Amino acid sequence: MGAFSDYTEKAILNATLRGIAFPTPTANVYVALFISDPLDDASGTELNNGTSPGYARVAVANAGWTAPVAATPSTPSTSQNVDAFEFPEASAPWLGPITHFALFDTITSGHMLYHAPMTTPRTIGLGDILRFASGALVVSVG
Repeated sequence: MGAFSDYTEKAILNATLRGIAFPTPTANVYVALFISDPLDDASGTELNNGTSPGYARVAVANAGWTAPVAATPSTPSTSQNVDAFEFPEASAPWLGPITHFALFDTITSGHMLYHAPMTTPRTIGLGDILRFASGALVVSVG
């Protein structure tokens, strides 16, 4: 199951309990890939162009996610990507296997918003293009 990052949790608490404005959303979120659990503090190992030639985070428009499905006592609240998308072609094998993904507010650095494990870990070789079908990435909380 996925989780809010420490950054997102703090922003929600500040907005709902302290009246501090929630950070203005960006037009996109950026999907990042990890070879270890990023944890709530984003301390996992994200791929980078040095260890994974051709890798770069991929932008997905904020409108590109389904409306959250309400949580029940036995299931979390979820949202999924609406459109298919893909990462750049690997110009050499990528560090892996890729076990987790996270959503960030910028294409590099920035704040991690959510993170979750991949349904199936992926290994990317020379010339591979990692594609995600509509509904393949599920963000869940609760």
